Amino acid sequence: MARTNVAPAVAGGDETELHAFSYAVGRSGGGEAGAGDCTGPSFVIAGAGDLADQADLRPEAIVGGRTAWAGSGPARAGAVLDEMEARLSTLGLTWVDTDSVVVYSTERIGEVLESTVLPRLGAAARNGVQWFHARPPIEGLRFEMDTRGGVIERRI
Repeated sequence: MARTNVAPAVAGGDETELHAFSYAVGRSGGGEAGAGDCTGPSFVIAGAGDLADQADLRPEAIVGGRTAWAGSGPARAGAVLDEMEARLSTLGLTWVDTDSVVVYSTERIGEVLESTVLPRLGAAARNGVQWFHARPPIEGLRFEMDTRGGVIERRI
């Protein structure tokens, strides 16, 4: 199961709530309509934040530290992209295999998307980037991302 722990910055509830989660099931050829329509790989890459090492949750591991977004945004996004690419590579995938890239941030990310994120996505940038105005789960993080491909989404 993959999930991204973020806190919506607008219209949040008074209680903790589960907004979404992802899980995988095998493709057996039967069952759900549309399940056989996807010919590429089906995967979900869990969210990663702007940490130099995703296992190191100390404030000192935050890329850009206390530097304002204007001075640290490209480096923060670059670190997250590095992690996403490593996770994709572990599965034998690249950005071209994705059909959804999601960013979570409360910063003004437009310039960083144009200068840093979209060029790294290459042809996958044609699918756009979905943005949620939300805070990553660790104080000091400013940018989080997840990605997926070949996924059937259900909204309840």
